[in-house]
Amino acid sequence: MYFSRLLDYFIKQLATATFTELTVIESKKVSYNGLCMNFCGVLEKEMKKVISTQDRHIDERELAWGKIVDFMKEKDIFREFKPDIRWNQWAQNMEKINRVRNKVAHGQSITKDEYKLVKETALSTGLLWWISSYNNTILNKKRYS
Repeated sequence: MYFSRLLDYFIKQLATATFTELTVIESKKVSYNGLCMNFCGVLEKEMKKVISTQDRHIDERELAWGKIVDFMKEKDIFREFKPDIRWNQWAQNMEKINRVRNKVAHGQSITKDEYKLVKETALSTGLLWWISSYNNTILNKKRYS
């Protein structure tokens, strides 16, 4: 999958999580916590960028995960791009991911299924691809305006 505007660092984080998962897939002794946080970190940082393009009054540093979810529930950014995109589903998944992320952040282990929710929301549903495309579109608009 190609992400035209994700930072190289984020692409490496995603690749590391995916590679690690594939190399230890048969082990029942693996922890999914670190892999989960790789995806959560990328989703959080990239959604902060998206939100800051929508509302200049929002300080990225004040956007915790819960506020990101609230913003996604309140504002359908997709309307201006593609009306058939799954924005509401992504917002619901981000809310579920918040619960998984909080477990990891507070020292609880997560299950493989919880990790799969995070990974599939980022990759399989197209959310990170959309974020990358959105950022590419916004940056090109700024460049040519």
